Amino acid sequence: MKHLCLTPLLFLLILFSCKDVAPTPQIGSQLEGEWVNVSQSYKHYDASGQLVHEERDSTGTLFDFNGYRTTITYGTGTETECVYTLLESNGRNHIQFTWEGLLQTYEITSISDSMMSWSTEAEETECIHQSVKTAERAITTIEFSRL
Repeated sequence: MKHLCLTPLLFLLILFSCKDVAPTPQIGSQLEGEWVNVSQSYKHYDASGQLVHEERDSTGTLFDFNGYRTTITYGTGTETECVYTLLESNGRNHIQFTWEGLLQTYEITSISDSMMSWSTEAEETECIHQSVKTAERAITTIEFSRL
């Protein structure tokens, strides 16, 4: 019987302890449409965190986001279709691509009406700088512009 008396008190405690939560920006609606990859940078670091190698290139790869599907058109004209999922973890937005059984996840580090950037980090990667070396970690950053 004591449990029945405590139930209304527990409900009131929960009701008044809730905080207002700001709605998450709708990344999906901002993502819709065509984006072109304008640059990619690759930074390789050793175990002490020292930058050991850096590369930068521009691919011109086109990403056409439609719903939760995207068509990726490479500079060679080759097309790939895949699905993507938008995720939020620790207040950060991520995009995860799935194609041919593979998953690739990027953090969406910024997005506006005209520009977007993604980042991903990998551990123990190979880099070619005068010879093949193993880096402790590598960070890839991809910049996009809306068409």
